[in-house]
Amino acid sequence: MKLVFSLCILVLFIEANSCLEQSNLTDLILLKNEELKCKMFKKCRFDVLIRSDISLDLLSINSSDQSVLKFNRISLCSGQKCSPKKDFGSLSLNNSMDYQIYQVEIQSVLIGKAALDFNLFDQIKINSCPITITQPRRVIDIVFDIMIYTFGLMISLLMGILLDKKCILNIFKIPKAMFIGFFCQYLIMPLLAFSICNIFGLTPIESLALFIYGCSPGGAGSNNWTILFGGDLDLSAVLTFVSVLSSMFMMPFWVYTLGSVFSNKAHIQIPILGLFGNLMITIVPCITGLILNIRYPKMKKFALKVAKPFTLCVLLTFLILAFVTKFYSFQLLKLRHWISGPLIPWFGYFVGGLAAWILRLPFNQVKTVAIETGVQNIGVAFLIIYTNLPSPEADFAALPIMSVAFLTNMPLYFLLIIVKIYKHFSQDDEDEKNPQEKNVESGPEIDPMITQNKN
Repeated sequence: MKLVFSLCILVLFIEANSCLEQSNLTDLILLKNEELKCKMFKKCRFDVLIRSDISLDLLSINSSDQSVLKFNRISLCSGQKCSPKKDFGSLSLNNSMDYQIYQVEIQSVLIGKAALDFNLFDQIKINSCPITITQPRRVIDIVFDIMIYTFGLMISLLMGILLDKKCILNIFKIPKAMFIGFFCQYLIMPLLAFSICNIFGLTPIESLALFIYGCSPGGAGSNNWTILFGGDLDLSAVLTFVSVLSSMFMMPFWVYTLGSVFSNKAHIQIPILGLFGNLMITIVPCITGLILNIRYPKMKKFALKVAKPFTLCVLLTFLILAFVTKFYSFQLLKLRHWISGPLIPWFGYFVGGLAAWILRLPFNQVKTVAIETGVQNIGVAFLIIYTNLPSPEADFAALPIMSVAFLTNMPLYFLLIIVKIYKHFSQDDEDEKNPQEKNVESGPEIDPMITQNKN
């Protein structure tokens, strides 16, 4: 029986080969010319034309990448849901009756690109259908996008309100610290990001995104860290404001010069108007906040009270929603993403502080420049990437920046814990010494009964 079955398969194989020799392989299964896209978490269906003399028993359909999409089933299409045969451009009207419409169902697994291969006997490739799996658009994804824009506008507004007109004038009178901070922000950080992208061998699109982050202005979170470490809050607010305004010409300068090395390799160009529009979302609220501060000076006191809890709330909300909505991206994160991304702000803290110390700034301003250099506005980078790049390119580009979002502040938390522990034990030492010092200063205690007997 096994011998008979093998002979039958051999005969079928020979007949199929002779049939294929008489026709073009791609004519056996016809696909639409349009690019097929499927959102993640969805089952997608598309129509194919299969020549009538091709049996489904001889046909095998496989995904080129099972981690991106899986083939579910194929069935004969009937009814109004089927695509008309004229939609298949390569099909002539003369032989349209020789084909039947079938519907193929796939299951999206993860964002990315893969192909559905149509084979005969698992050996002869007839045709291949490229499919792109894009990011989902659920209700929670829409909420996440709205909250990112809203929080970004509110943080930029808060940043402007924290500015003080008198402090700005004082800092501009002695601009040394401001120029050092600007130098670190827009010269050291872009060059540092460019070097790290090349050292770790990131893909061109990942390198472009990480370089955009390295060119981003300072973030509002730097003001809170400056307060916690006893830095110069006025200098922090001015540096953040100056970096935000300067981003209008500094970011395009770097993106379209040094950044073109990555964009040309990735075959992606970020439109200049789109870049300016993204930056205006940060700049306009910041200027509005400054105007409100000048018009209503009491608003700064209120802003100082809410700045820390509000920023903390925004950070936690962002991390939680990012984890919930983009959890599938963690499957794409590699070790190179976890290392390369955070190294940019971590080196920024060190290099910024070292430059300020070498140039003999006061220690509170050294801490401020270090924090301002390392804490970048990661929201601007995300905004530029997701509004100017299509999915799934934007999702792959954002991978190293996701690691930055989770690990940027780790050195600051570590140092803050060390400072708190040091202050706690140094305070205990002072409390132990104080009673002895008081006794020495006041002299020995005199018994009042002895004083009365002498009288």
